Amino acid sequence: AECRSISPKEKIWAETDMRAHLNPTRMKIITKLGESLAKRLLTPCPDCGTPGWGKVDIEIGLPCDLCKFPTNEVKAEIFGCTKCYYKRTIPSKYETNAADPYFCGICNP
Repeated sequence: AECRSISPKEKIWAETDMRAHLNPTRMKIITKLGESLAKRLLTPCPDCGTPGWGKVDIEIGLPCDLCKFPTNEVKAEIFGCTKCYYKRTIPSKYETNAADPYFCGICNP
């Protein structure tokens, strides 16, 4: 009411502030990213010892459990160092080394 009374047209415009530092949802995500960065900085490269060892890429192509054709599912995660470029490939976290046929372009087009 106070804002309307001082407006020449007696109209006001109100909107939420979506800037990251004032938005609770974004602040939670920024917190998680900060924690993830801190964890990565505390992880040394197993080859040269430089901080920052972590996931740098993924390899797709987990084979279908039924037809063995490569799918678009993650086959492995690739961890690496930003200084010496040492890399290590770690197999997928799946309990089996095959994708459900639901995710196969051949068995389930």
